[in-house]
Amino acid sequence: MDLGLKDKVAIVSGASDGIGLVTARSLAREGARVVICARREAKLFEARDAIAKETGAEVLAIQCDVRRLDDVQRLVAQTVQKIGAIHILVNNAGSVPSIKFTDVSDAQWYEYLERKLMGYLRMAREVVPHMQRAGWGRIVNVAGTAGWEPSNTAMAVGLNNAAVMNWTKSMSLQYASDGILINTVAPGSIDTPRQVGNRQRESEVTGKSVEELRKARVKDIPLGRLGRPEEVANLITFLASDCSSYMTGTCVTIDGGVVRGI
Repeated sequence: MDLGLKDKVAIVSGASDGIGLVTARSLAREGARVVICARREAKLFEARDAIAKETGAEVLAIQCDVRRLDDVQRLVAQTVQKIGAIHILVNNAGSVPSIKFTDVSDAQWYEYLERKLMGYLRMAREVVPHMQRAGWGRIVNVAGTAGWEPSNTAMAVGLNNAAVMNWTKSMSLQYASDGILINTVAPGSIDTPRQVGNRQRESEVTGKSVEELRKARVKDIPLGRLGRPEEVANLITFLASDCSSYMTGTCVTIDGGVVRGI
């Protein structure tokens, strides 16, 4: 199947490892011109070199903290200056920890929203005008199933994810006439470095071991295993392509069957 991604320009945030890295590689394999960004410059350059080696594609790596408006504006400006357009944005940056409610201050709540929701908004706001000029655009926001299914430790995660889902719908309504399609992907438990870190923080909150938490998570998954980053990347790549031309404003779950709602 030809996904129609050849020479499309894609920005992938949070691309130094995990879902972001694998998504950037998948897009590059489909012929897209990929720009990756993340906070950790050394890891980012490692990711760039790995993608280039595996795909033969030229990959542009730009250090960026999506919590900083000047960083986001610099990322977009350099992308347009060096490549000339922006067609695709994959919003993937931003990890939010497990929390104990009574221990979290007002300032920390604002910080957690900055880590994900506000970073997504900043990125989209800066790239939308370039997609409007191109008359074609795809924005894929990576959220998570905690936006639907709250838990006692994932309050901050759930608030961010629910907000991203709601905002995605609003954006899709506003920009449909410009040919910009905007969707959310909600991964469940995916075997990534970020998930390992999240389990470590959850362990600190609950007092359970990391291995106990991992086994309990897998036990609850009908498919009996954690997801692979490649499985999420394949879905994101499809939503970023011409083949998703009648999909916008929706949230696609990829969780091994965990979410029970219809």
